[in-house]
Amino acid sequence: MNCQHEGCTSTLVVDCIRPELMEAAEKQNDFNEKTWQELQQQFIEYFCTTHCRVHNYCWSCGFHQKSPDALDKYGLCRFCKI
Repeated sequence: MNCQHEGCTSTLVVDCIRPELMEAAEKQNDFNEKTWQELQQQFIEYFCTTHCRVHNYCWSCGFHQKSPDALDKYGLCRFCKI
């Protein structure tokens, strides 16, 4: 898997979870492995640790942050700060 940021060829990526994933998962009546795989294809993006921050994702947990200010200078959200 390569980073999805345009022009990046890094193969070390983080599973970045788009905020819509949980909402979509809650709407599923028949939740099984196939459904989960389909949701993953739609709502998980893959970025290297450098580009996670560019797209407002914490590189540690992979969750999207609503504001770039929610990430520290290392690209960590407040829950993942060391």
